Amino acid sequence: MSDATPINLKDAVAYWTEPLEEEELSEEQQLANFLDALSDGEQFAHKAGAGAEGEPQKVGRRNAARLRLSLPARFVSVERTHQCILLNLSRSGAKIAILESVQEGESGILHCGGLEVFAVIVRSEFSLNGLQFEEEISDDQVLEMRHYHESFEERERRQLIETARNWVTGDSDDERAM
Repeated sequence: MSDATPINLKDAVAYWTEPLEEEELSEEQQLANFLDALSDGEQFAHKAGAGAEGEPQKVGRRNAARLRLSLPARFVSVERTHQCILLNLSRSGAKIAILESVQEGESGILHCGGLEVFAVIVRSEFSLNGLQFEEEISDDQVLEMRHYHESFEERERRQLIETARNWVTGDSDDERAM
């Protein structure tokens, strides 16, 4: 990161969206730089309101910036497996939509793509649920979920075409007698 660290969200977004003139960076490096700039800016902007030394900085009621998604996922709790939609993701938590009611304090494992993380429901309003992860995930895991989200629709379309092709040609993994 350069010495001119953005100090607010507007500057961090400008840093991400405006092209760099001096060098060409990969999309992954640009996103990593954006996350660094955002984190640095949030820490600088909220330093005056910090708690005890060594405590992580909070941004409003958030612990980290959120990545907006819309992916099918599963939340596996002690009582049952809930099919859900992963709406957003950060290093410290996520928001999911579940049709069945779940209670605050309920814990389980969130599965989506390659992500598998233990979480506790800290907010539950209607069918929207805020999760807090037991251990923060890495920036690399957030980037992997971003790439998974970007390629999800194309992967699903290819799988549907392949299923239809197999059905029409009679090629199937299904060993049942007709």
